[in-house]
Amino acid sequence: MEIQQRLIYFTISMTLLVGCGYFMKRRGIMPEAEASMILAKITVNYALPAMIFWTLANSKLSLHDFKLPAIVLLIEIGALIASYLAGRAFKLSREQIGSLMLVSTFGNMSALGVSLVDSVYNHNLSAISKAVLSSEIGSQLALQTLGILIAIHFGTGKDVYSPVTIFKEILFNPPTLAIIFGLIWSLAGFPTEGMLLTPVFHAIKLADMALAGVVGLLIGFSIRYVNIRLFIKTAVVVIILELFYEPLGTFFASKLFSLPKFDADVLVLMMSMPAAALNVAFAKKYGCDTELAANLTITSIIFCIISVFFVSYLL
Repeated sequence: MEIQQRLIYFTISMTLLVGCGYFMKRRGIMPEAEASMILAKITVNYALPAMIFWTLANSKLSLHDFKLPAIVLLIEIGALIASYLAGRAFKLSREQIGSLMLVSTFGNMSALGVSLVDSVYNHNLSAISKAVLSSEIGSQLALQTLGILIAIHFGTGKDVYSPVTIFKEILFNPPTLAIIFGLIWSLAGFPTEGMLLTPVFHAIKLADMALAGVVGLLIGFSIRYVNIRLFIKTAVVVIILELFYEPLGTFFASKLFSLPKFDADVLVLMMSMPAAALNVAFAKKYGCDTELAANLTITSIIFCIISVFFVSYLL
């Protein structure tokens, strides 16, 4: 019941933030195009890297646990292929296929997933470390590599980015660098407290806390009417792949790879999360269908309250 309660709180909070962004757009408080681009840049270049580095640096990670992110990557590749085939079957545009693939694949493991594991497992450090490793190395790293490639290929960015530029975009973008330095910090056992480090990490944490607010406003600015038949078809794909295939596929994969039940339960819970709102920022930055991505993300968050009730019986 605690899982459903946390999801309900998250859904209400995100809905309020989205509503604020939509209200600001309707009232013309900020120019829509400029505001969306600014919010997307703040998300990808500032708030998201802060969240990734702070989470990894403060976690006790072990090299023995890297089987978990490998399963995450395997399941996400399956979702990418299935969503691409669905997009082609529905004769969607390239930009729409790109958004559908992003939202159907990459879940909210970093923000919502880790906090849920922290709460459900009563601040168990082992559970939190496994959740962080699964989210940042399994999902976030995939989003920063495969996600960027997909968004560029299917978005308008395909006409702008050369192979060298794409390589630099993937390797040197702030979230990827945050993953690299966060892993180094954690595995090397560097401290996170001290006369200088305490205020620095507190500042990073404040940037991390801004992530949900900025992304919520971005979704609000991005929401607008889309073709109802298009929305229904794509929403069904997202619900099936993001909310049912990924946690169920993870459950059976954990059996196949002989994961301990504790590890498998943490991983299934993480993979049952709704679509990450960050997908909207990536759709915006690289020229995919931002409006479709925003509408599908909200739908995924709402329906997750129902789907996670059934998934919880696997734990």
